[in-house]
Amino acid sequence: MPGTIDAVLDRIASDYGVVLPLSDLLYTDPYATLMDGVLYGKYLGLHQAAGVACHHLTFGQDGMEWQIWIDAGAQPLPRKLAIAYWEDAGVPQYQAVLRRWTLEAKVAPDEFVFKAPAGAKRMELVDLAKAALGAAGPDK
Repeated sequence: MPGTIDAVLDRIASDYGVVLPLSDLLYTDPYATLMDGVLYGKYLGLHQAAGVACHHLTFGQDGMEWQIWIDAGAQPLPRKLAIAYWEDAGVPQYQAVLRRWTLEAKVAPDEFVFKAPAGAKRMELVDLAKAALGAAGPDK
């Protein structure tokens, strides 16, 4: 995978068609990612989320509407995110509440170094997806 989180998230989405939940919040510039394609936005006021007062905003994009609650205190962190896909059958919805943030994470660099177990073989994710589809069949 590429060397940055942004590039990894982009590659997973483009090459494998997978969008990870809440991945918009993981990008270097979450504001730019979230605002891309926004057609409208509205401030709804101060409301509670995750037990704290938050600025509540709603935004519309092609085929979806999403809301975000941002902590109104000293640390303006997202506390809740809700997404509704109003053009899809049944209007599927997703909601996440973010209660605890660790902004000073202490992670050793070697934790990100892959150490393959003895006898392991390298496989591309595409090969794994093809194998899974082949085992299940295209209609299953």
